[in-house]
Amino acid sequence: MEIWTWEMALKLAEITILLVSAAAGIFLLFRRIRCPKLLNQALAGVLLAICTILISGISVDNDIGSQANPRVIGPLAGGLFFGPLSGITAGIILGVDRLLASIDPETGEVLAVSSAFTVFCVGCVAAALNQWVFHGRKPSVSASVLIGALAATIRLYAVLIIENLSVYYANMLLIRNGLPLTASAAFGTGMCSIVFMWISGEKPGLYRYKHIRNMPIAFRFQRRLVGVIILLVTFNAGISWIHETRSIRERNLDEMAITASTAIGYYEKTGDTEAMEDYLTKMPFDDMWYMIMDKNGPDKIIFFGDVIPAEPEDVRRMERHAGETDFTESFAALDDEKVLVFQLDMDSRICFLILRPESIIYMDRTVMMYEGTMSDILLFATLYIMIVFLTDKLVVRNLQGVNGSLARITGGKLTETVDARASCEFSELSDSINTTVTALRGYIDAAEKRMEQELKMAAEIQNAALPKNFNVPSEHIELYALMTPARQVGGDFYDFFSIGPEQSCFVIADVSGKGIPAAMFMMRAKTAIKYYARSGNGPAEVLSQVNNTLCEDNDKEMFVTVWLGILEMKTGIMRCCSAGHEYPVLMRAGGDYELLKTVHGMMLGTFEHISMKEYELQLNPGDRVFVYTDGVPEAVNEKAEQYGSKRMTRTLTALKELPQEQLLKGMLADIREFAGEAEQFDDITMMGFTYR
Repeated sequence: MEIWTWEMALKLAEITILLVSAAAGIFLLFRRIRCPKLLNQALAGVLLAICTILISGISVDNDIGSQANPRVIGPLAGGLFFGPLSGITAGIILGVDRLLASIDPETGEVLAVSSAFTVFCVGCVAAALNQWVFHGRKPSVSASVLIGALAATIRLYAVLIIENLSVYYANMLLIRNGLPLTASAAFGTGMCSIVFMWISGEKPGLYRYKHIRNMPIAFRFQRRLVGVIILLVTFNAGISWIHETRSIRERNLDEMAITASTAIGYYEKTGDTEAMEDYLTKMPFDDMWYMIMDKNGPDKIIFFGDVIPAEPEDVRRMERHAGETDFTESFAALDDEKVLVFQLDMDSRICFLILRPESIIYMDRTVMMYEGTMSDILLFATLYIMIVFLTDKLVVRNLQGVNGSLARITGGKLTETVDARASCEFSELSDSINTTVTALRGYIDAAEKRMEQELKMAAEIQNAALPKNFNVPSEHIELYALMTPARQVGGDFYDFFSIGPEQSCFVIADVSGKGIPAAMFMMRAKTAIKYYARSGNGPAEVLSQVNNTLCEDNDKEMFVTVWLGILEMKTGIMRCCSAGHEYPVLMRAGGDYELLKTVHGMMLGTFEHISMKEYELQLNPGDRVFVYTDGVPEAVNEKAEQYGSKRMTRTLTALKELPQEQLLKGMLADIREFAGEAEQFDDITMMGFTYR
């Protein structure tokens, strides 16, 4: 069996990188191909197996054809990163390939059966991990490294259990191939995790989160668990190494002391070193070598046994340990291999030394350390997988379920029920949340009822503020108006009132916003308009004064659009002013309704001291005026189409023969028919009058 060299280690690293690159290329290929999921996984498994077969391993024993090859990376990458079927497919193909390699007794690979069993088992394990532990997600880098080491451990155990090897060969195979293959599998699987995350645009966990507090609990737990496992395995291996080294050294020194005492006793009886040499050659220890050294002679070497030739360098090294009973030194006669030496004086002139190579002394310790480390990796990796699985099932999934339910609850779905029952703690948490939500729902229902009552009262107050008696005390006017708020209270209003014996004022307005704030601003605007209109000023001056009043303490920056007209009953002259309001619609006697595009002023409540412009209309008997808010033309249906000004004028024309009350109600019916099931999003207010 060849000894590992740096060239062999670099070759193994090159093979590992080739396998990772092949897996990355296949991953990129299937990101572009759109196939059914299971077909994708099966094809990926086939390609991974082919690439693994084509990339040859490193020969570690030319006599029997044994190779070191990190082929477990193929089924691992398939099962963990491509999908369960990919790992199983790659494992089956590689297993069949290894079995075929063992058919020919002359050229077949001696470890093919165990290799076939390993790659199949690894593919199945990776598929199970993908399905039941990681749930289709890519495992973290640390988890991938640990799983790679676990796969290599399974490979070595399979060799020891399945293959019919001698104890010596199995031990040497374990010592020389265990560490390189474990490192290769762990490095390759970890690199697959990094490369696949990079291709997918993800970041490894250490760089994905800016702060540790932002990391998911599962990732933090897995990372710390891997660190603890590595620390425990390393600590256990170190303690065992130190203890076994001391124990084996003491045991060997005891054996060497007994042998030396027996040999010296034989010399004391015979006084002949040659006879002593004959005695030593008959000893049953093949791994002990002997040397007798003259402490005073010129060359200082009396006798070297048949195994160890005389080397002056060895003598000089022995001189440095004069007076010591045992020590460790390298021997030129043994290619500078370190040996354990036990030395006893035979008399004042010569001393007897027993030598035993450290490679033989500590072989059992090394084998035991590898076996212990393998069992630790197998144990801790299995515990890691079980703990991650249980943590995910009992903690992470339940936390995600609780968080999902809380998100829906905070989103307004108060009928949501939290049902995490994996443990008594989660059951108590679920019951507490459900109890809290039930109580909250009760409070909200009570608050909604109070608010509904308050809104109803506000709507009644607002409705009472709008004039309902349309019997104007004048024979020159037929009038009707209506308002339909989008909510219980709205921001639109209309008004009409006398400002003199022969003058009437007509107002329609639309406040920005909806609900109670708009209603309160509406009341303020309505009161101000009525107050300034009765001062005798013209429409432009009235709206200018109202604007200055509304700008005061207008912290919410609300505004109102207004159309105001003052009509001289006898003459039919109407002076009008528009503060950003919709164009009025005019119908001359015997004609059709037409949009009257007049001058516009600034909305009220925006800037102080703005000047307004007014215009004049000459109304003749039979003429009609229709004013409205933007809720009429901007009403929408289920297709998001607007009612529009053209349809409004057509409908008015179609209803022009009707009295004002029936005309406005007909307009409202047409708007609702157009809107269908679409929700009314703006107040609808209309006012129409006929000059007679």
